[in-house]
Amino acid sequence: MSDVTDHDLICEYARSGSEEAFGELAHRHVDLVHSTAFRVLRNASLAEEVTQRVFVALARNATKLQHRAVLTGWLHETTRNFAITTVRSEERRRLREQEAATLETPESNDTQAVWDQIAPHLDDALAHLSEADRDAILLRYFERKTAREIGDRLGLTEEAAQKRAARALDRLRMIFAERGLSASANGLAGFLSIQAVQSAPVGLTGSVIAAAGTAGAVLPVTSTLGFIMASTKVKIGLAAVLVAGVSTPLVIQHQKNARLLDEVAALRRQSAELERLREENQRLAALNVDAAEPERQEHLELMRLRGQVGMLRDELRQVKLANPTSPESSPAISQSQTNPPASSLMQPGVALKDLGAATPDAAAQSFLWAMLSDEVGRLSELWNADTPGDPDGVERDKILGETAIELKRLLARDNTQFGHLMGVDTVETEYLARARFNALLNGEPQVFVVDLVRMDGQWLVGGMNFGRPGSPEPPLRSKISLTGGFLQDLARVR
Repeated sequence: MSDVTDHDLICEYARSGSEEAFGELAHRHVDLVHSTAFRVLRNASLAEEVTQRVFVALARNATKLQHRAVLTGWLHETTRNFAITTVRSEERRRLREQEAATLETPESNDTQAVWDQIAPHLDDALAHLSEADRDAILLRYFERKTAREIGDRLGLTEEAAQKRAARALDRLRMIFAERGLSASANGLAGFLSIQAVQSAPVGLTGSVIAAAGTAGAVLPVTSTLGFIMASTKVKIGLAAVLVAGVSTPLVIQHQKNARLLDEVAALRRQSAELERLREENQRLAALNVDAAEPERQEHLELMRLRGQVGMLRDELRQVKLANPTSPESSPAISQSQTNPPASSLMQPGVALKDLGAATPDAAAQSFLWAMLSDEVGRLSELWNADTPGDPDGVERDKILGETAIELKRLLARDNTQFGHLMGVDTVETEYLARARFNALLNGEPQVFVVDLVRMDGQWLVGGMNFGRPGSPEPPLRSKISLTGGFLQDLARVR
């Protein structure tokens, strides 16, 4: 129950009389209450009696205490008041005279001696602090809470809780200074952290729980058991029974539970850290993809420009060949009797246009237009291309751009000219088709074959090839494998 707050426990006890909830409160605060009582009384027996009275009062006032966010302050104040009223006024006066005599002696370097001077005044000095400062001191040094835990209890940020505890410690040190006790802030903090709360006697927790049961919150006040347990005269006689039958099992179980809860909390922290690292890794991966996109676009643009440079060089070579003064000026097309007439040949991008992809002949002519007009985006839409291992299509778009540029370069290198569409054959239940174009490659007549496949109402290019008229044609292809080197195959056929 270490993750349950004091406020939740006192509300549970006030609502249902839960002995488990009250027992957890007693386990948490018995050391604080006993140490406070002992500092005031300097008598172990009286300190135990005051401890029992405090927890009896806690049981009786559980309903009134539900509105308090910090129960430690109330326990400390109640313990102090009970301790003061327990000792007779004459004894208190004698103790104060002894303390005054002790303060007149020179300061000792011994740590225990310094603490012995401070301890009798500590609870009275805490009583002179405001409730907020006292709660901060008790939570930080008596219960050893961290700044974050104090902030959660008081409704403050971690930084504000740390500053409040520091200011409260300074005010406490000033109160000691007014009484002739000097101590540095670090020294006082060390004394409070180490000496302020000591372990209560074994079995006292069981006595407290039993005594609280006699207060009327769980059992009637006048019950015989409550009277016996609350009486300090028979407390020593029952100590062994309480230790063996109540305290020892409760303490062992509490320690096991606390250890298991600590392990669970550590695993939760590790899980949260792993989740944070996973999210950070995803964020960095997204940033890496975004950073790589400009580089990919630059690479595509570079490839397109290189293709254009190659085309310009080939066009320059063609101009030189067409010069009448050149011995190489006679084109091969004028010497071949089998070539198609010049009126049936088209220069790149002149006679063709984008006719869509609703029919095989329209898709074939649109593909040829896009190829000759350097429309890489339209080519990527008309190609039924395959790039294995690329589900997002990033590598596909890159290869499509490079392939279109390389294809354009090959066509320009061989002085390729295309004629009109010769015809379209549709086979296999009208889902595959083959279109043929007249073409010239370096003056030699060729047939440019385009294979098409119907997908989602559109005709896409699944393959292409050049062949000599009358030669056997390859089987129909429905998909271009961009990683399969089809351009190398195309170059070898030509």
